[in-house]
Amino acid sequence: MEIIRLRENGVDVLVEKRVGQIQLHGLLEDVMNASDQVYKVIRHAEKNRQEEQAAELTVSMVEWCFLDNTCSNDLIKYPPDINLQLEKALRFQESRTSFLDAQGKRYIVDLTTYEEYPEDDISDIVKVIRRSKLNGMWFWQT
Repeated sequence: MEIIRLRENGVDVLVEKRVGQIQLHGLLEDVMNASDQVYKVIRHAEKNRQEEQAAELTVSMVEWCFLDNTCSNDLIKYPPDINLQLEKALRFQESRTSFLDAQGKRYIVDLTTYEEYPEDDISDIVKVIRRSKLNGMWFWQT
């Protein structure tokens, strides 16, 4: 997508994934601007890769779940990115944090009561549980 924009601005782009090389061809000013854009894309991709690695590492040590109280009372694991967000919020002693689900609905997690609820319905509460995989302990408020 970014490469298409570069081409629209008069810069030819050659990407050699095999050797990890990007070549830009065009007028000097256009190439300089394109180079800045390429570096931004690379930094953004690297940041995302590091966040994914941090999330996977966190999941291997700590597991955040919520108690599905609809019918089965199953423990549902949070996705790795939300798991990481919850763990960071707890470590930074935040009293609450929020996230968007796959449908774009915002949820609030209260880290003092270990409860989650949709932003638009504070009465729809589920219990949140933090499990340390290092020693098998579970944490939640009653």
